[in-house]
Amino acid sequence: MLVALFVHDANTLFAFLKALRPANLLGPLERLWQLSVVKSHTDLWPYLNIRHDDENLTEEYQLHLLSVMKLYDRVFIHGSPNFPWTLANFKENVEFRWSEWIIDEDFETSWIAQISERVFELFSPNEFEKSDINMLLAEFPRFTNLRSLDLYIDEPWYLEDLFDFLADKSQITELEIPYRCGADFFHTDVTDSTARSIIRWFENLPVKVFKFERWDIEIEDDDLRDHFFETISTVNR
Repeated sequence: MLVALFVHDANTLFAFLKALRPANLLGPLERLWQLSVVKSHTDLWPYLNIRHDDENLTEEYQLHLLSVMKLYDRVFIHGSPNFPWTLANFKENVEFRWSEWIIDEDFETSWIAQISERVFELFSPNEFEKSDINMLLAEFPRFTNLRSLDLYIDEPWYLEDLFDFLADKSQITELEIPYRCGADFFHTDVTDSTARSIIRWFENLPVKVFKFERWDIEIEDDDLRDHFFETISTVNR
């Protein structure tokens, strides 16, 4: 049955399992099949997606979910589902992508905090308040393998702090900062100090992805401005 694990398309995999199931040939993949009754195929393959609604699964299905976790090299977590899991429930080298995440006063005791060393990507569609950013920056150091960050912003005030962290305390080499504010007049000003932080990030790490929208370049120092544009143009060269 291990051949099934080399099938990358979710619908193909579950069609394969369906064909073999009458002959009782699924073995440990029977529980994966059972989970397809309550979770979509694409939530189960090729990566495992864990959602807040999974808290409502019956005890039987939660046990099925727990039993299949070691099948996955990569797990996508949506929101902050509350489960009594630990890193030991997953593969030794598993990587997590955490989206719709929340860093709050309860984070320290959450199971996600205990697996944070394996989170490779953070994505948030949520608008940040200043207190959220301060808490986020305070918790960032625990994400020791974080390589990718995707943030929506409506305000520019935390950019310098963010890039200071990226340059000095992170391994992040992929950053996307989309814009979603409804006001057409809104732009993010990139000042001299922010530009220096961005340049330092590029100098300290092999940046692979850097995407941003609606930025006004307000760099007063001409040499610094030239250096800034030259630096960010090196991405994906």
